[in-house]
Amino acid sequence: MSFKESGQMKPLLSIFIFIMCLFTIVFFRMESRRLGYTVLKMTHSANQMKSQYQSELVKLARINDPQNLQQYAMSTLTLKKAKQGQIIHMTEEGFAVSQ
Repeated sequence: MSFKESGQMKPLLSIFIFIMCLFTIVFFRMESRRLGYTVLKMTHSANQMKSQYQSELVKLARINDPQNLQQYAMSTLTLKKAKQGQIIHMTEEGFAVSQ
């Protein structure tokens, strides 16, 4: 390749480098946009999970409410309220104290 032929290749080479730079810029912009959508999707998913966690926490609090537990035990487990004299208190000495 002589000096004259290499002089004709310089403009072609510079255009090629310029086009590659443009493709690189476009690629990085597309990647940043794609990552932005991924972050948005993950944020939305995290918010849904946080909301679900809070609703499950509220359900648990309602279930553990003493009134609800008593009502559940009476309706489902056939628990009956204790009458006078049915509860026996034990002391350290081992004998029962009457009510």
